[in-house]
Parts: sequence; structure tokens; C-alpha cells
Amino acid sequence: MENIYSSIKNILNEHFFIKPQWSGLKKTFIKDFGLTSLEFIELVVYVENNFKIQLPDSELSKIKTIKQMADCVEQSLVYQK
Repeated sequence: MENIYSSIKNILNEHFFIKPQWSGLKKTFIKDFGLTSLEFIELVVYVENNFKIQLPDSELSKIKTIKQMADCVEQSLVYQK
């Protein structure tokens, strides 16, 4: 889980210029980081490409925090095996 969390923080830093020290597990993408819905979709694409997975569309609307994103990625990685 820690590697997933670190990877998401790196993606936020590289593509959205959000400093890693600001990226707590409970920080929200829209409220805390100010991402638009389009930027959130971009983030999803970066995460999917990074982990070589497809996040379920039904879960995307439920993802609000970094922890929720990491949990969804972890479930997708387990399901993919």
C-alpha cells in the first residue's frame, strides 16, 4: 500500500505540481488540491498507466481522497492477478 501511495503522490507532484508533503492520505483531490473534474480524470489516466490497470468506472465517483484512490488501485491489482 505504501508504494501505491508514494506513486500517487509522485504523479500529483509531477503532473499537477502538488508538493508531496501536502499529500496526506485524507486530502481530497477537489476540495484540498483544487483539481477540476477534468484534471481528476487525467489523474486517473496517469494512475492507470502507471500501474497498468483499469480502474472500474463504477468506483471512480466514490474516490475523493488519496487513500480511497490507493485502496481502489490495490483492489484492481489484486483482481488483475
